[in-house]
Amino acid sequence: MLYGGTKAMIDRMTTGAAMELHGDRIAVNSPAPNRGVAAAHAAAAVPGRPSKPEETVAEATLALVTADPSVLTGRVAYSLPLPKELGRAVYTADGAALLPGWQPDDLDESDFLTDYLRFNPPGKIPAELLNRGGAAPHQCR
Repeated sequence: MLYGGTKAMIDRMTTGAAMELHGDRIAVNSPAPNRGVAAAHAAAAVPGRPSKPEETVAEATLALVTADPSVLTGRVAYSLPLPKELGRAVYTADGAALLPGWQPDDLDESDFLTDYLRFNPPGKIPAELLNRGGAAPHQCR
């Protein structure tokens, strides 16, 4: 429960910060697990549940921090669908080779979770909304 609540807070902070910083060309994104990571403790905690290698999370996170901010911001992106969406190869942890079985064309979309949070940059705000009734934009009446 603590993880879920904290992750929800981080996700909402991600989309809020993306909205505030979009005009400055600063991307704010957050990786999210699509399913468990294939680590020894995770496999023991949830036996029989399909898991993914750590490299898929690393590749998705790398994509989130290196993408063009005008193209990829305000995303809480699941770690399996993102490499498929971007056509991005998944490498072994040392970066020396492609990770077999986990390339974009290998991934089964029926195993993906649907989008959870995604920021869409705002359109132009009409001038009449910015200056209603002559009041200063941040002035309370």
